[in-house]
Amino acid sequence: MSWHATLEGITKRLRSQQSAIIADQNSSNREKSLRRFTSKEVSALLGITESHLRNRVSSADAFPQGTLLGKSRYFTLEEINAARRWLHDNTGNQRYRPGKRDGEALCVVANTNFKGGVGKSTSTVHLAQYLALKGYRVLIVDLDAQASSTALFGIDPARHVGRDAAGHVLPAGTSIHGWISRATGDENAAATDAVRRTYWPNIDLVAASAILHSSEDMLKQRSMPSMHGPMAEVDWHHEVRAFLDHVGDAYDVAILDCRPDINMLSVNAFSAADGLIVPVLATNMDLQSMTEFMAFLAVTERRLLKLYGKDIWRGWTFLRVLVNRYVATSRPQTEVVDSMNLVLGPLMIRHPMVETSALGSAGNMKWTLYEYVPAKSEDRSYKRAVAAMDAVGSVIEAEILGFWGRRPQEGADAGYGVAAE
Repeated sequence: MSWHATLEGITKRLRSQQSAIIADQNSSNREKSLRRFTSKEVSALLGITESHLRNRVSSADAFPQGTLLGKSRYFTLEEINAARRWLHDNTGNQRYRPGKRDGEALCVVANTNFKGGVGKSTSTVHLAQYLALKGYRVLIVDLDAQASSTALFGIDPARHVGRDAAGHVLPAGTSIHGWISRATGDENAAATDAVRRTYWPNIDLVAASAILHSSEDMLKQRSMPSMHGPMAEVDWHHEVRAFLDHVGDAYDVAILDCRPDINMLSVNAFSAADGLIVPVLATNMDLQSMTEFMAFLAVTERRLLKLYGKDIWRGWTFLRVLVNRYVATSRPQTEVVDSMNLVLGPLMIRHPMVETSALGSAGNMKWTLYEYVPAKSEDRSYKRAVAAMDAVGSVIEAEILGFWGRRPQEGADAGYGVAAE
């Protein structure tokens, strides 16, 4: 019996269903859009009081005014960023100017684990949005052919990523495959075709689709020595780094969403990364898998050091382990986390990403916590979930600032994001 016709039919129906869900759950122009933020959320994000925000709105002509709906005022993220710039220009306080400064390099963070289902894509997008809300310019590079990060931005990988039959670039760009398959001398065009703006004003995306399997094949071929084929100008394991070096001036942070196995693109991510996040679930099976992944990372670091040398490869400035979907009332999960804390010590992010009904509801709508507007019945669950994500984000933000040789601003921790009371 042949299965291909049945599987192709199922694939077609599922893709049509997913496209309908995206169209139904978003705005009338069939694209996702970002909600506005309340004055309370904006004052927390800017690190000022609500009364200070009201005074600025009423007294400063150039200060963003937001939109008054009834008795409440709402701001777009563009207006929040403009308010941050105004505060910096008028106070000189550097905390209103996040991101890298002159002489500082793009910070590349790889979110990786060779076990699937541990929340890599969810944590990638939430971290990117946390940093964007704080004013950082973020690039997400989706290196997983499953394209979960891509889908969270309302993009249908099958219809929107790659090139059409005539060779024209589709709306969501060519993916990293467009860069890897470029002709020599076409770097500018390849980079432009790969990157796309999202509905988050300071998050850009290199989307993914099944075409990344072709990237794997190309990189495998290049990894094999050949006496007859031409030598590539860029080593196969340095392609992602070369791409980031090409576009990096436009961003403060790049986050790589890696595939749940070890492949050519994963090796590229390891050699490009300045820091690693390893998401894991609080189960003994996941702990066993993570143990083997840590052993693999040790071997990988030795190989990269041997390949590049300390003078060329900067190495990983940080490595942090994040527990996802944590249920604090579960005794088995608590025991696993306690064991991980004991063994991993400072590598552990001590604020696990908690499992809540709000996170599940947002995920079902293909929204993130920072995009979701909860029902009143979920308000408590929502605030708990966002506070946990803010706490995780603040830890990684501190690591990024450490990469730049800076210390986190006082108070730049949990409670400084959209869940702040």
